[in-house]
Amino acid sequence: DQLDHEDADDLAAQVEANDDIVATSAVTGEGVDVLLDRLGEMLTRNAALRTFEVAAGDGRRIAWLHAHGASVEARSGSGQVPLHLAALAGDREMLAWLLEQGADVAPEDLQYFNNLAYLDLGANRVRLEMLTGLPALEELHLHCNMIKDIPASLPDGCFAHLHVLDLSYNVLSVDAVGALAQLPKLRELDLTCNALTALPSNMEHFLKLEGLSLERNKLERDVAFLLLSKVPRLRELNVSFNYFRRVPEKVAEAQGFPSLEWLNLANNYIASEVDLLALVDLPRLVQAQHDLGAVVAHRHQLLHERVVVGLGLGAQLREVLFV
Repeated sequence: DQLDHEDADDLAAQVEANDDIVATSAVTGEGVDVLLDRLGEMLTRNAALRTFEVAAGDGRRIAWLHAHGASVEARSGSGQVPLHLAALAGDREMLAWLLEQGADVAPEDLQYFNNLAYLDLGANRVRLEMLTGLPALEELHLHCNMIKDIPASLPDGCFAHLHVLDLSYNVLSVDAVGALAQLPKLRELDLTCNALTALPSNMEHFLKLEGLSLERNKLERDVAFLLLSKVPRLRELNVSFNYFRRVPEKVAEAQGFPSLEWLNLANNYIASEVDLLALVDLPRLVQAQHDLGAVVAHRHQLLHERVVVGLGLGAQLREVLFV
């Protein structure tokens, strides 16, 4: 950088004549790339490239190769990386190990995960529709992914075996919740803390749903309870930490909640046991009796054991009036 023109010309001539000489500039960085390439050539001049292929399930050898510098992104002769091979073999332990070592998962890699049954992608930025290429998926956790929308129409045959879905701590819209009814075998659904103020009108289309958590939302209207009561197989329902003030009488009149066995209404705004009387006639939660007068005490005990404990009102509930 500080050479005069004559000395600079002499140096340039030496560089041109001798490959072992590289001119660089500390000011502009000129020549640094050439220097690095030349050093690389010198360091690898006598090196030999060796390729090792081991079975996807051979964890001991794969771990040894990784410990000695092998990349978890190295590709086989067919172009597959170890993550692909472990997925095809259904080796969950190897999949977990490779991910811990920094193996990268790209959307196009999902075609190799034909046997993946359980997946936890909590606290990412993953949308449900990005995972439609996982045919064997049975349990999926997508909490804390800022999911708002779900397509009204997912590809035919996707999520055909999905039984458990965790979408807690997202920001789902009412329409997004309704879109989940297209999952044909959905049995357990967690919608905790989604700031929901209403529910979709198609709740009766959740034909296989048995467990539903709506804890810590903003539900308060009677229509929400009426829509929930139409889910045909719903056995366990958690609506704690909402704003409900009663269980509407229309639930019993419409013979709602035909399968409900467990209900959590804790930390709502229910002020009186009278606001819970609609629960007494539910066929599974409280056993129905035809001779009401003869079973008042029995049903009072059932109401206390099966409902009030879950409400956190045990100390307040002293008498239930049956009319």
